[in-house]
Amino acid sequence: MIMEKFWYRPSLPLAVYRELAAQVGQVQGVVSVQIKYLPETATFDYDKSQVEGLTLTFDEHGSTEAEIAAILTHYKQR
Repeated sequence: MIMEKFWYRPSLPLAVYRELAAQVGQVQGVVSVQIKYLPETATFDYDKSQVEGLTLTFDEHGSTEAEIAAILTHYKQR
């Protein structure tokens, strides 16, 4: 079964989201990783992320989900 998960950390910059997407994209069972950007009409703030979040689509295998959770936990602590 395919699952979709949305993940967001307001303090992470775009470069870190790209790094995270690259890491999660290498996990076996991941179908797609999409970075969702804030609309261009949003007010820019240097203290906040330019990203709305990260959408992950993956197979619902225990090891895939566990590996993704470990990566997300690492980035959550940054």
